[in-house]
Amino acid sequence: MIIFSLASGLLALLQRWQTPSRAWVHAAALSSDGSHANDGKLYAFNIAQFLENPAASWAVQIPGGATTIYGIACNLDGTQVAVAGNVPDGSGVVALFGNKYTTGALEWHSTTAHAPNGLSMDLTGTYLAAADGHDTAGDFTLWQPLVGAFLWTYPTEQMCRPDPHRCKRPGGRGRQ
Repeated sequence: MIIFSLASGLLALLQRWQTPSRAWVHAAALSSDGSHANDGKLYAFNIAQFLENPAASWAVQIPGGATTIYGIACNLDGTQVAVAGNVPDGSGVVALFGNKYTTGALEWHSTTAHAPNGLSMDLTGTYLAAADGHDTAGDFTLWQPLVGAFLWTYPTEQMCRPDPHRCKRPGGRGRQ
C-alpha cells in the first residue's frame, strides 16, 4: 500500500507498506471521505494512523475458504467493508465486515455460484452488488448489506472478468 499526495500537479510519496509474504493485491477500495482503505487478504487501514505508523489497523481471513479477492467496496465513512472472494471449487463468497477500527467484525456472508469478479456498494451502504463468473455463465446479485438481506440474482449467459486480455471482443478476438 502506498499513500501519495498530489499538490499543484506534483506527486509525493508519503508512506508505504508491503503485504505479508509479498502477497499479490488484486483489489482495493478507499472510503469516499478518504479515511479508510482496504486491499488484498482483507487488511484495513486508517489513513491518518498509517501516515504515522505504516501498518494495518486490522486484518481478517475471508470466510468460506476464499483464496483470491476480486472485489472490495465500502460505504462513505468506511464503517462497512464488503469483500468478494474466489473459492477453489469455482464458486465464491461475499462478506460484510463492520469496521470497528481495531478489528473487523463479520456481519454476514453469502455464497455465489461462480467466482466473483466485481463488487460495488453505494455510499450509504444500502445496497451491495456483485458480478460473478469468469469463463462461465454468471450472475449479478444484489443484497441489502445492513440487514444481510438477499434481494435478487439476475443470471447472464456469459460473464467477463475485468482483465482485458481475457475479455472477448465482438469478432471473437481476446486481445486488443
